[in-house]
Amino acid sequence: RRLFVHSAVPREHPSSRPRFPSHPTPSMSNPSGSVDISVSRRVADFIAESLVSQGVTAVYGGHGGSVIPLVNAISSHPRLRWVYMRNEQAASLAASAEAKLTGRLAVCVATSGPGASHLTTGLIDALQDRVPVLAITGMKATRAVDLSEFQAIHQEELFRAAGLPFSKVVMSQDAVPAMLRNAIA
Repeated sequence: RRLFVHSAVPREHPSSRPRFPSHPTPSMSNPSGSVDISVSRRVADFIAESLVSQGVTAVYGGHGGSVIPLVNAISSHPRLRWVYMRNEQAASLAASAEAKLTGRLAVCVATSGPGASHLTTGLIDALQDRVPVLAITGMKATRAVDLSEFQAIHQEELFRAAGLPFSKVVMSQDAVPAMLRNAIA
């Protein structure tokens, strides 16, 4: 499966400075010192822990096949609260509202296809009000892309066309730490 990371984090906002460690923690490293998430923890657990390290306490979103591992990791994390929303648009607007009220990074999650496209309104709202919101969306397996599969759309193009400054595809689990850092930076 692929993962998309979309960010409406304004670059000059004080909350946009990442507080990730400059190097992986020992539990994330193999003996050679390189990041090896597959050995130490699942990617979804790493994302949940990274969100906590950024001060995130709630994640808004809906369920869907491509984000089930991430939703499970968020739901089971003791310091995160999963806020189920009936519609992804409501999830992105809730994240935008939280960021406006607190000034801190807020997060929303959606599945692929229409779930991801429904995030657009809230992400544009956050961008226009210059508050930090991170959206994480799922996608079908790489081998199924561009094969007229159910809910297969080019999400990164959709979000770029909406004016979001950062919308990237994560093709490898090894790219997750750097991609999260770049999305929040």
